Amino acid sequence: MKTLFLILLSTQILVAQKYFQVYQNFLNTTGSPYEKINYSLEYGKQWDVYSIGINVGKINNFAFTEVKSNLNVFQQGKFTNTLTFGLGYIVNSTTNLLTEMSSGIEYSYSNKIHFNVQFGQYYFSGNSNSNNTTFFGISTIYFLKK
Repeated sequence: MKTLFLILLSTQILVAQKYFQVYQNFLNTTGSPYEKINYSLEYGKQWDVYSIGINVGKINNFAFTEVKSNLNVFQQGKFTNTLTFGLGYIVNSTTNLLTEMSSGIEYSYSNKIHFNVQFGQYYFSGNSNSNNTTFFGISTIYFLKK
C-alpha cells in the first residue's frame, strides 16, 4: 500500500506545470506613489486547480520573499476565481513577518498566458508592532509547457 501511495504521489509531482508570474500591486497606505507600488516575480508549480510558488520582490521599499499557495475555486469559460494564502519574510523591516490573503479573477488568454486581477490584504507583524493594509494588483502568468 505504501508503494502504491508513493507511485501515485510521484506521478502527481511529475505532471505539474511550471510557471512564472510577474506581479504589480498598489498598496492602500500612506506615502508617495512610488512607495505604494510593489513588484515581484513568482516561480512555482501547478497541479490541476492547486499551485504553490516562491515569490520574491519589493514591498514598502523592502526586499521580501514569500511562499504562496493558490486554489482555483470556480471556473466559467476562460475566467477563474482564485484564492491565495501566503507566508513571507521582509528583509530589514521592523515588521518582518508577512501573511497574505487575497482573491482574484484570472483570464486564460491561451494555454501558456493568463492575466490576473487581484485584491486582498497583507498583514505585517514584528516584535514590537504590527499593521495591515489592503492592495489591488495585476499579474501575468506564463506556463512553461501545457
